[in-house]
Amino acid sequence: MNELDKRQGDENVQEKTGLSRRSFIAAAGFTTMGFMAASLAGCSPKENIQDVQAGANDAAAAQEDEHVTYDPAEVVDADVVVVGAGPAGIGAVMEALDRGAKVVLIEKTAQLGGMAYGTEGVFGYGSKMQTDAQVELPTVLDVIEEELTYTNYRVDANLWRDFVSQSGETIDWLMEHGIEFDRVDTYQGASFFESFHWWPGGSGSSFAPIVTEYLDGREGLTVFLETTGKDLVVENGEVIGVYAEKDDGTIVQVNGKGVIVATGGFSQDKELMTELSGIDWSTSGGFVTPATGDGYRMMKKAGAATGTVCFINTMCVQTPTGAQDMVPINIATNYQCLPMINQIGERFMAEDTFAKYFAMLTLNAMSTQKKTWTLIDQNSIDRLENQGIDYGFVKYQKGDKLEGLLGELEEFAGTDNVKKGETVEDIASEIGVDAVILQATIDRWNGFCETGVDEDFGAGAEILHPIGDGPYYAVHPDRFISATIGGIKVDRQNRVLDETGEPISGLFSAGVDSCCLYKETYNIQLSGGMQAYNFYSGRNSVREILGESK
Repeated sequence: MNELDKRQGDENVQEKTGLSRRSFIAAAGFTTMGFMAASLAGCSPKENIQDVQAGANDAAAAQEDEHVTYDPAEVVDADVVVVGAGPAGIGAVMEALDRGAKVVLIEKTAQLGGMAYGTEGVFGYGSKMQTDAQVELPTVLDVIEEELTYTNYRVDANLWRDFVSQSGETIDWLMEHGIEFDRVDTYQGASFFESFHWWPGGSGSSFAPIVTEYLDGREGLTVFLETTGKDLVVENGEVIGVYAEKDDGTIVQVNGKGVIVATGGFSQDKELMTELSGIDWSTSGGFVTPATGDGYRMMKKAGAATGTVCFINTMCVQTPTGAQDMVPINIATNYQCLPMINQIGERFMAEDTFAKYFAMLTLNAMSTQKKTWTLIDQNSIDRLENQGIDYGFVKYQKGDKLEGLLGELEEFAGTDNVKKGETVEDIASEIGVDAVILQATIDRWNGFCETGVDEDFGAGAEILHPIGDGPYYAVHPDRFISATIGGIKVDRQNRVLDETGEPISGLFSAGVDSCCLYKETYNIQLSGGMQAYNFYSGRNSVREILGESK
């Protein structure tokens, strides 16, 4: 999930697709999900986040009760049961229908598509688009070696080979089903080969209307919208179905040969994120989405083993009015490679790590410190407001002027994460560091600016702008979460594993609920990889259920 400005879903899917409801079962039809219109870019009330977190906590508490019983008002039988209608779930549904299976899809929101609207494109290796564009590709082994090295060989090379080898065919398959792509390139130079297949206009907002229209009226498909998966139906150690609750409170039991859980992770459950990662997410910003961890808890209750977790995340500035995201104070703090200091008052990393490797590795470096601050002086403010920024991010392009930066710094000065001081001694006092150490750090930085060589961390000469006189501002960067990746262990066939490493019969998981490609850090250098895995894992699960795995 790369671009963070593609946040709003389709305003009226029914209007754009002419959707009828002859094949869909829901109390209210396809409508815009409220979360699509809201982010935490200083415009979403804190109450929204708290409400979602409270809902996640309530769901967790309810599922901790091992003695919950359900009285289904309806029982439906199918070959394949899919919980979650994001890209992974939709990939599973279309694959199952292609193979003539009877499918039931359960989705807790009022429309299909999930978080596809917030993405820009999909990774692919060997697609027809690449062939037509005469793209020169490395070998599959070269791609795999890059990923194995990135994860210190702590991932399954066979899984990577399966995934990469089939990713181009997945792009072709999506296009055969009416999904559109604009072009293929290196995603603004982030990918190490031309593998990024762009959605039209660089926005996945077209995905939901297209798949909605494609699936409408399909023989063998039943869809329950505004229906939440509550628990798995387990008999003699085998998962044979799922209990789900409709918006009117009634329970439906859906039975099948296999259940695929693809519920989009748990980015709204800060406590669970902290527990599984060891990183404190309590103050982080993020999208308000339906990803409250329903699937994770269902699978854990059925005996699933916990897997490693990583995150698709960038950075924000937390203020009393909310998380500041696509605004000048955040672009300056987190995306212009200004001097960064720790709780002692010393530098601790090459500040251009973001420019070289995107935000995830910057966040890793920040996590090694107790607290970090970006130091902004008057010279930097003048340069960014009047001359333009050095590095673009999402809607901001290189050279854009950060008009209003000083105003935002002044607005939030004196709050927990934004401090101001007229002198070095003042700003040191405000952030609780030794003024002598901070002055020495500034002097050393300015010396590197004179020589053009950062002897401590090797930051590029292009970011070495001298720190001048005050006033000074110190701004604390925080995380902005887009999605969680992983949490449940699966094998190469996307079968959910128990604590002994054995598959739980009948239970499969696709997408971010269980992706184990990346370990602790998502690799942006294979841009669109997570989205590609969503589709791949959904299809792969179906092949295994129907006995037709590749």
